Amino acid sequence: MIAYLIEQGKGIVRTDSKGQVDTVLLQCPVEITTPAGVFLPCVSGSNSEGQTTRKKEAPLKFYPGGGLKSLPLEETAEIATSAGTISAELLTFYQSGSLKRVFP
Repeated sequence: MIAYLIEQGKGIVRTDSKGQVDTVLLQCPVEITTPAGVFLPCVSGSNSEGQTTRKKEAPLKFYPGGGLKSLPLEETAEIATSAGTISAELLTFYQSGSLKRVFP
């Protein structure tokens, strides 16, 4: 996923002190496939009605091995969890790729 984002010029990449990708600030819409579903990450900081949803654009965050760590969503999405369905704006993941937390 990271290689695709870099090769296609889809975002601004920040690396950690070891040169591994830490965050990617997307510059255009890109669908991201996760075990929890396919999502459109936050690009604009506003929703389809033009309302600001965040104080600033949020980057995709990655673990040192390249796995997705956090995924801010462009639009709220209904996420099925063991506690029921939750409307979320931010998803976090374990290094294994499974869903860790859902933030409304």
